[in-house]
Amino acid sequence: KIQPMAAGNVNGTASTTFKKLSEIWWKGHCEPIGPYHLQGCIVKGHQRGRQMGIKTANLDPSAFPHQMNELIKAKLNEGVYIGFGRVDNGPICKNILSIGTNPHFGNQKITVESHLLHAFDSDFYNSHLRVIITGFIRPQLPFENLDDLVKAIQTDIAFGADCLGKEPHSKYQHEAFITEVIDTQSGNQINGKLTPSNVTSKSLL
Repeated sequence: KIQPMAAGNVNGTASTTFKKLSEIWWKGHCEPIGPYHLQGCIVKGHQRGRQMGIKTANLDPSAFPHQMNELIKAKLNEGVYIGFGRVDNGPICKNILSIGTNPHFGNQKITVESHLLHAFDSDFYNSHLRVIITGFIRPQLPFENLDDLVKAIQTDIAFGADCLGKEPHSKYQHEAFITEVIDTQSGNQINGKLTPSNVTSKSLL
């Protein structure tokens, strides 16, 4: 069973506004961590990101409990993270991740949601997703309203994308874990590897 991650908070408040959050986070650099590695099959989520115009690729943490427990042992907060992601053997993309129970919506289980900065032609349920986590932006929080949440996510994306273009984060797009060609059914390496494409955000999914 996957145990809860540490819950984040801002000044101990149960809810927060976009203005209050902006006074604390999104300043300077993104705190480097790890890197940590996750991979698994993309599953259908709650569809909230689609409704907000911010699509995500969702992983089921129960499929990789050992990898999730590594994050928990590292005492990481439930929060918003940055890194790189790759669907099957496609382009290597900048990735803004939400990991946790998403307190704004009161989820019961930890989810891993990746917003990949690339314009995909179609949905990719049941595809294989590899994720490298390289930095922490902010803890997950309940917001006073949905508009504040959307503004915070959009700020996460802009701030995170900028950080991923700089060291120490940018070097991880060249790591073997994500550059190697894999068998997309098993996640095992196939001989040879591809050079990471210099993918930038063509559009918000």
